[in-house]
Amino acid sequence: MVFSSRDLPYSYIAKKKQKDSVSINFEWANEADILSIQKLAAILKKNINIDYKSFKELEKDIPLIFDNSKKQDCLITTIFYHFYHFEQKPEADKILAKIRLKYPYIENIESLRLFVWDYISDHHYGFVRKNQRDLVLNKIGNNLGIKSHILDSILWSDYESEKVLIRYRTIRPEIVIYLYNFHLLETILQNTTSITIFIPDLLGYITKKLIFKLKFTPLFLEINKLTPESKHEDPRLKRVMEHLESAGDIYSLRIAIPKEISAPKMRYGNTLTNIIFYLYQKLQSSNLHFFSTLDLKIKKQNYLWTMSDTFLNSIRYPWNINWGSGKIESFNKYELDLTENLPSDDLGIDSKIEKTFLLQFRDKEWTIKPEPLTIILRDGAIFIPDFVLTNDFTKILVEIIGFWTETYINSKINKLRKYVKEVDHPLVLLIDETLKKHFKNEPELTKFSIIFYNYNHFTRAVNKFHLMLKEKYSGKELYTEQIKKRLDSIIPMIKNKLNEKGIINFKGVQKLLTTEEFRPPVKFIVDSLKNSRIQEKLRENHMRVISNIGIISEHVEKSILSQMRLLLEKNQKNSISNEKIKNKISLSYKIDPLKIIQNMHEFEIKWVNLLKFYIKWKNLPP
Repeated sequence: MVFSSRDLPYSYIAKKKQKDSVSINFEWANEADILSIQKLAAILKKNINIDYKSFKELEKDIPLIFDNSKKQDCLITTIFYHFYHFEQKPEADKILAKIRLKYPYIENIESLRLFVWDYISDHHYGFVRKNQRDLVLNKIGNNLGIKSHILDSILWSDYESEKVLIRYRTIRPEIVIYLYNFHLLETILQNTTSITIFIPDLLGYITKKLIFKLKFTPLFLEINKLTPESKHEDPRLKRVMEHLESAGDIYSLRIAIPKEISAPKMRYGNTLTNIIFYLYQKLQSSNLHFFSTLDLKIKKQNYLWTMSDTFLNSIRYPWNINWGSGKIESFNKYELDLTENLPSDDLGIDSKIEKTFLLQFRDKEWTIKPEPLTIILRDGAIFIPDFVLTNDFTKILVEIIGFWTETYINSKINKLRKYVKEVDHPLVLLIDETLKKHFKNEPELTKFSIIFYNYNHFTRAVNKFHLMLKEKYSGKELYTEQIKKRLDSIIPMIKNKLNEKGIINFKGVQKLLTTEEFRPPVKFIVDSLKNSRIQEKLRENHMRVISNIGIISEHVEKSILSQMRLLLEKNQKNSISNEKIKNKISLSYKIDPLKIIQNMHEFEIKWVNLLKFYIKWKNLPP
């Protein structure tokens, strides 16, 4: 059966239910189907220009080319939607063009029929006997400037039953496979009751795009940050967290489909498919992964279907196809319809004032990124700062608040009140000076650094911001306030462990960790200890202190070896031989922090000895 749209009827999709499992296998197309698609294309090519009635007869005689008849029907549907179509006879357009020279208002076949009916109403009282039909058609044809049999042949050519088979693209089997799989995924998503997508390090501008995209649909979006306890609350999450083990914090995006309040034929399969491929594209470009679970309802029974980005590698976003060459273009050359065609630096920029800030802020010490964070507050509210500035020591959030509606300002102030209580990151507010009255009676917000700006003189505010960074957030002060504060909570653990060994000078270690070259890795180390999955590993194994040393060692070791190489180049006359240094460096190997527990003894000895050697090499004071 041929369908007139791209929708693949759910009942036609081949499914295999497993008795003891809540998973379903669908009949995806692959390269093994190329030969069968070529056979099917050859049959259709032979029958170009046959009318719809004749094709319906032909369709009954199409042999079973594929192993599964449902799969064949769905592939035919895909081919017809993208490569073939039933249209009115091509000569009809030429005839209409000739008629329009005399009667410009006759634009299509329907308006031609109205002309004929009006003529019959005016000259024959709206009725023509059968024996008079040819005579009347001849009169109308002469009036239009065409022969009567030509008029008769096109008068109903826009009706489905009179249309003929037209090919408007050459069939390329590889593209048919991608399109079939894409529309199959669309159909699956169309029949889900909910979909949960798990992604690491949810970027703020991605969150904003998703919220905006779903705003005009009946779909609900719920965003949560997973904790180590999550996988105990829901056993399904254990597989998710294992799949994304190497990532940072994991977020869940649950999209609920309220079938009870949505129209029966409402289309959201395409919207969900766009969202999935959008996330796939964005995360793939950052070498990150995602994982999703779908709740499907089949014959009043619920089933779980899981999908990862490795699965999507076999499917391509169909609108990335170069129809001429038949090649699938690279994902990173395209922005899906969720995005704007902006340079990558502009992603997350949604106002002129934000773009001005990004262009005018230039500081070698700081890296600036638009909307890279999604902060979820306790009540589920989402706060997305406009910019995040980072250097070797810390990160500062920047929020620009311009004049907007009263509701918007009140909502923003409420979020900032919650932020003060719940979030520890420094936040700088750049506020339109016309909004001073809204912020002057907010004592809680005085904890923020606030700069009021005049829209017409925004450069002055940017200059003030630069000055504030130097005065309040310079590297030395930040190191003292931020890094040392975190480092102090770790050093006692290291000290106790090393004292037990009695083989290393702790003051030397402390000086080593606080020297200039080790500030960046130490900052990274202490941040990594806040990672929820690493903490879960520590709790599971009851080895928090030892594991902390292991986690620190991987990153400090890299800096140690780097410094060794530099010293080797600069100081050839050192008392320790170059060969000994080279041997120490060559013995180094990378250890995954999450695997240190299994190799703790070997790892600990290696790290302590390397650190001891380096302190001796640098002649650090006792």
